[in-house]
Amino acid sequence: AVHEILLRTQGLPNVIREGNTTLIASIIQSGKAQGMQSMDDALFAASQAYLDLDDDAGARKSLSEVLTRESKGEARSNARFALAWLERQSGNLDAALGQLSQLLAEGTNETSEDIHGRAAYWHARTLLDQGQKAAASAEFIEMFRKRPGGRE
Repeated sequence: AVHEILLRTQGLPNVIREGNTTLIASIIQSGKAQGMQSMDDALFAASQAYLDLDDDAGARKSLSEVLTRESKGEARSNARFALAWLERQSGNLDAALGQLSQLLAEGTNETSEDIHGRAAYWHARTLLDQGQKAAASAEFIEMFRKRPGGRE
């Protein structure tokens, strides 16, 4: 079972009393060190536990749950990338390509380009593995152009 964990903090009663419930997600994020956990983080952790148990179906279900929620930013990006990676490792290249395409289309809502860069690389690499050499080559060239030091 996965659970969202919110612990009482000094400012929490005021947040609730004033109806500022949109701040609760921020409170949970800043309270991770004290044991707070968002539902997205719990589902992602569950997917990793399923993978440790070689239960791909359980991992897919947990990752898909993150995607069906109103998740945003890092949790959504990480779940989509993990799902794409799981599909790729299972030999489901079309499904992996679909997840990577969607991740690239959605963007990452992160300040770091890390996950976007990995998604772009693995998208091109998956195209190459499918025998789509021209499309893969075009994507690799585009990645080179966009990277620092690349030519426009």
